[in-house]
Amino acid sequence: MNLALANTHWPFASRMPTTEEVQLVRLCLTADREEAERSWNRLAETRGKIAGRGELRSPLRRLLPLLRHALKLWDMPHAPDIEAALTAATLWEMQRAQRIERVTCEVLDLLQQIGAHPVLLKGVALGWRDYPKPWLRHCHDLDMLLPLEAHDAAEALLMTKGARRVAAAAEMPMTRLMLWPGGLPILMHARMCGEDRGAASAQVAGERATATLLCGRSVRILHPLDCALQLASQLAEGTARDGLGWVADLGMLLRSVNASSLVAEASAPAVPALESMLEFARHVLVMDMPAERRA
Repeated sequence: MNLALANTHWPFASRMPTTEEVQLVRLCLTADREEAERSWNRLAETRGKIAGRGELRSPLRRLLPLLRHALKLWDMPHAPDIEAALTAATLWEMQRAQRIERVTCEVLDLLQQIGAHPVLLKGVALGWRDYPKPWLRHCHDLDMLLPLEAHDAAEALLMTKGARRVAAAAEMPMTRLMLWPGGLPILMHARMCGEDRGAASAQVAGERATATLLCGRSVRILHPLDCALQLASQLAEGTARDGLGWVADLGMLLRSVNASSLVAEASAPAVPALESMLEFARHVLVMDMPAERRA
């Protein structure tokens, strides 16, 4: 990867992925076996880290289940110690995903009692709709879009089931942060990240939310276009401290949403971050994207 090119297409506050990390993401996302083999062959140092010979950064560790999925998909040979590490990481994320799914359904059932029907955001929305399996996308909390006027009643109800308010939540007037029994963070957001920078308003996002199955029932999740706008806003603002996982999310999103609609949306002056994100996908991840569309 040309790092100068990468810097050109990474005008974000979040940390830019390294060459090593981009190669790994390209391996996980590519639809071309030869490209996957080239990326895997370039990852000799990473393979050693996966096998325990060196420190593997947290953002890379979170991608290990997705890497294992890609290696299985392409039937690419790899050492037993690497397979053992990838399998262990996958099992860990499977257990985490099962717990998050269970808690999500418990919380949604409770909120129905007060007539609240939140829209699931971020990790849960992406993992359960856009990834082949939910556990291939690391997720460590539950984000929901819920009108501000419902926050007090929702918080009071969740506290009757053992949830506790995080003291710092008072400093975030548009977000209510709680911890579910067992420690899973639950965040109720009254607005979208970057809402004043081109991202859809909470009302618009709620109106065009889509449905997916979770615990055998239909739940509301953020529309893929709004997911992409939120990703771009978080990268631009630096609220996503590390850009690597969000780059993988973009690749998965581009399989769910019409890329032309994203290009059209990115041509609007209000959302330059989305255009930059798509440029990174086109030129650095070498993803098949429609030509730029200018107003």
